[in-house]
Amino acid sequence: MGWILRLDVPAPIAEPLTSMLWDHHTTGVAELETRDQEKNRQPAEPATVTLIAGFDSREGALAARSMVQRRAETLGHGGEPLTVDVETVDPDAWVDPERRGAVTVADQLVDFDVGPAFGHGGHPTTQLAIDGLVQRAAERPLGRVLDVGAGTGVLALGAAILGATTVVAVENDPSAEAVARRNVAAATTTAEVTVVPSLDHPDAAGPFDVVVSNVLLVVHREIGRSISDRVASGGALIVSGAVEEQADELCEVYASAGPPQHTFTNDGWVGLSFAPAAERR
Repeated sequence: MGWILRLDVPAPIAEPLTSMLWDHHTTGVAELETRDQEKNRQPAEPATVTLIAGFDSREGALAARSMVQRRAETLGHGGEPLTVDVETVDPDAWVDPERRGAVTVADQLVDFDVGPAFGHGGHPTTQLAIDGLVQRAAERPLGRVLDVGAGTGVLALGAAILGATTVVAVENDPSAEAVARRNVAAATTTAEVTVVPSLDHPDAAGPFDVVVSNVLLVVHREIGRSISDRVASGGALIVSGAVEEQADELCEVYASAGPPQHTFTNDGWVGLSFAPAAERR
């Protein structure tokens, strides 16, 4: 049995709250529109969305509820405190084994299996990471690429399309790893693409010409030093997964890489591309 939080929030604070829920170890967040029918809705009324966040334990769900109610006010939510319902749920109800995703890379549409994995291609953070890869590919060949937190493998496939010679995709969730393996096996690419279960795998040792990671800020904090060390001299580090308000924190995680070379934004989210010190000199 699992637990979920269900709450209606003004649209402008939905993304920051979503990021904070990830920091509180949610197992997943769904965002559903709850707009009134147009004929009953006044133009000046703000749109609201329903956030549904999953948790492994009741204690985790209750702690997240306290955080949401506290932080909503600091984010500009006025009036009565948010009503946040805690409900039990069958974890399997979150999984749709038939889900498909798609993303466009260099004018090529990539259709892939999603299943229970994270990474359907439609989230702004995915596009930000792709933007970083496209920018890098325009500057020089991608060469060897490491994708950390691969999910469905969409960024690994994107790197292959953009001309990478070798791609290693790291995914430590077994169900997502299986999805990534299926997508890689089904893809038509000249690149050598390998999916491995952890950064400790020999194939992920590096160095790599490009390291890309689209994960949440809390995960960047855990892996930042490790993946920075895998960037070859003259290479690039591309990261996404944080909201714009967390950009400074993301820069702090990767302070050893220096200031960002490129900054990308999309719908309140931010992506950063760093160049190693040897290249900046």
